[in-house]
Amino acid sequence: MKDYYKTLGIIQSTEPTVIKAVYKALMMIYHPDRNDSNKDEAIKMSKEINEAYAALSDPVTRKKYDSIYLINNGKTINLYGQENQTLQNKIVDYQIQLKKLVTNELALKHQINEQKIVIEELKKSANTLNNQLLNYQNTLEQKKDYSLAFKEKKNTLIKIINDAEDILDLF
Repeated sequence: MKDYYKTLGIIQSTEPTVIKAVYKALMMIYHPDRNDSNKDEAIKMSKEINEAYAALSDPVTRKKYDSIYLINNGKTINLYGQENQTLQNKIVDYQIQLKKLVTNELALKHQINEQKIVIEELKKSANTLNNQLLNYQNTLEQKKDYSLAFKEKKNTLIKIINDAEDILDLF
């Protein structure tokens, strides 16, 4: 019988979240796409790792495996041996680092979302300012048109006054 705990490098009392983290870490190392130079060994290892994870990640399957594993080995595994404890400590350290990375990733995603909101608000402000500028330009154009019309009327009035004075001078 295969020792799935040994395959994953964990002890029997390892928590499911740690098992998942170890599985992901091992697959990052032994995935065939990452091991072009030793692809056959990587395929073999990834199959063993997948098989072990499939058995240990499901609580029902794990319980059955544990009962058969203990019967076949005829003894209880020393859960607190020095080597296993060191490995367990490393796994916990990696799990803490993984949580920090996830927390940092979530913080970055939150910051990105806040920046997106700020950008949207800036776009709205820019659109508002553009609309106001267009309104001011339109108003300015209208004032220019009124000014031109006023100048034309003024010139017309001046011409009429001059013509009227000329007529009066004739009398």
